Amino acid sequence: GDDLIGRDFMESIAPEYHDHIRERMRKQAETGEPAPPLEEEYLRLDGSRVPVEVTAIQINFDRADAHLVFVRNITDRKEAIRALKGNEKKLNLELDRLEMILKTAQDGFWLVDASTGRLVEVNESACLMLEYTPEEMLAMGLNDIDAQWTPEELGAEMQKIKEAGKALFQTRHRTKSGRVLDVEISVNYLPVTDQIFAFIHDITEHKGAQQAL
Repeated sequence: GDDLIGRDFMESIAPEYHDHIRERMRKQAETGEPAPPLEEEYLRLDGSRVPVEVTAIQINFDRADAHLVFVRNITDRKEAIRALKGNEKKLNLELDRLEMILKTAQDGFWLVDASTGRLVEVNESACLMLEYTPEEMLAMGLNDIDAQWTPEELGAEMQKIKEAGKALFQTRHRTKSGRVLDVEISVNYLPVTDQIFAFIHDITEHKGAQQAL
């Protein structure tokens, strides 16, 4: 503490903040209002920097205007933010990688609202398989595509998927031109978003070969 007594307090603040702080003090003197929290960097006596959050109020001390400054060390907060940003960057890279896999997958893929059966997301393979554009498919629901179950039966199957968390089954889908495809579907339920994540594999030729045998 004695090392700081008598020093110009600006010497304890990183130089790039000086102009902003002087302007902040000028405005505070004009308004008399407390200064809102501001992140700065203070300089230790050894020259190293420490991130701080500073608030200040104007007071009268010894018959003179003064500033009462409250300083909080926010090193832990800054480290946590840096860690979060690093994790966010990694997560975004993983999401970009997953998006690329889904877009280029040979099997059809879609994301379905488990409550309504509406399609939320589809890949190109699903569109080619069923002969629809992405815009057309995203305006549809599973009832518009499935050729095996009634809407009630389909709703019951979706409820089973939600309860089990995942499933592998076969059904039949109708394309835009009216062709009926035999498909095998692998699904996982995402409870956080109440969505069903599905991969669809066309097994029409395989089923035809089985029947011929």
